[in-house]
Amino acid sequence: MKRPLIPFIHIYIPEARNENNCEIWYFRHLFQRKLNKKAMLKYYAYPDRKAFDKAFQQTKKARIRRDDGKKGDFVAADDLFFIVTDTDLKPGRSNLDEVRADLRNLYYLFGGDVPIIFSSRSFETWLCMHNGVYNKPFSGQRALELDVGYDYEKTEKWYRNNAERLYRTIEDACANCRISRSNAIDPSQSEHTNSASFKTTYPALSDEYTINWFLDISTLSYMDILITLLRSFE
Repeated sequence: MKRPLIPFIHIYIPEARNENNCEIWYFRHLFQRKLNKKAMLKYYAYPDRKAFDKAFQQTKKARIRRDDGKKGDFVAADDLFFIVTDTDLKPGRSNLDEVRADLRNLYYLFGGDVPIIFSSRSFETWLCMHNGVYNKPFSGQRALELDVGYDYEKTEKWYRNNAERLYRTIEDACANCRISRSNAIDPSQSEHTNSASFKTTYPALSDEYTINWFLDISTLSYMDILITLLRSFE
């Protein structure tokens, strides 16, 4: 089957064991149909990471051939790749060492060349930003789900039924995310030599200094960056 003459946006979600996943439901029901004319979304759960890496390597080769002026089918050269994840830190941070190791490994899994988009400690933190600025300290998954409101359930039915409302408030969610991120990166609370730039760009977790800084902040999300890019393809 010949691929469409439009780029794919590849999204790898390492927490997902299959496509029964809230991040996939969110992107599918808010964006899948809206992007079909200019781009196509493709999702990868953890078991599909090798397929994600294969597509990523093919795109890298296509870009090199295009830049070198060689012949070839360069549609794949315009493909985009993202990792969408959360930290899953427990309220008492008892799994801090495990999370730190996971982030380090995730960064280097694709040579540090694939942007990692964090939804925060849990994807539901991003959903809360559809309601308003959200900097509430994480006290547990159940409390967070109550803050999402609208009788939240981690089911595809809930995401499908709430897709119209979520899409209608997507611009507000992005604005709230930027404000929440700026509030979280308060120099008086969390110092980092690049903290000012991290208010607008996602950090590259290539060193322990940045990883430790990142994990000290509870409601840091960069979902607005990916959402803005997706909307540019509508």
